[in-house]
Amino acid sequence: MQISPINYIKNNNISFSGSFEISDLDALISDFDIDEEKIEPREPETIKEVENSDNSDSFSILRQTIDLDDEGTKTYITYTASTQNDFSNKLTSSILNICKDNQVNPKEDLFMLSGLDDVNRRYILFNSFYKDEQTGADCAQMFYLVSQDELLTNLQKKIVKIFNDPKNRHFLSSSTSNNPLRNLAKYGSNIQTQFRCAIDNLDAISRDFLEEDYYDENGQVLPVIYSADGEYIKYKTIYFRK
Repeated sequence: MQISPINYIKNNNISFSGSFEISDLDALISDFDIDEEKIEPREPETIKEVENSDNSDSFSILRQTIDLDDEGTKTYITYTASTQNDFSNKLTSSILNICKDNQVNPKEDLFMLSGLDDVNRRYILFNSFYKDEQTGADCAQMFYLVSQDELLTNLQKKIVKIFNDPKNRHFLSSSTSNNPLRNLAKYGSNIQTQFRCAIDNLDAISRDFLEEDYYDENGQVLPVIYSADGEYIKYKTIYFRK
């Protein structure tokens, strides 16, 4: 859209009359009855991004943003959240196909996988679970991160590192209240800052992961290795595919 210069706007022959000169500002203000003790700061209004249905235990979130790291590398992020029972109905067909190809049940399995999309960009797809603090409902989240080429971005590498540390399942598995990513589902949350903060915090407590540990000899991203421990029987081993 092109914005016209002010002298091209029609009906701009508006004139003002009178004086804007105020000789005694204090006298003018004194005419108003202002009780300073009753003036309270107003919270800024936020866009309501969560669409609630008639059932308070059911909701759906879809948000998109771009992460820009210190090197100027972009990571495109799509975030989806819903109650666990309704989760599969909220996912796109492309994500559902990726899950199906890797024999993953997004409603129950905790997983992270990587691949290349149709235009040869590297993607990271992972999920997590949490229990809603207000309703007590079991909820699920899905994160789809895409780079600008076939390589992992620094943000994607942090996620690979996080999922290669088995202890992190205690934060991300079903019915936990300790998932640092759960706050993204709250009204007015800022995915761009809160997602990066949560990932940085998980990255900081995860075991060291060397640069060469991300790729095999062919340049493919190495698989994430997990083993079920009995408590989390849905904890899966996912191998990456090109």
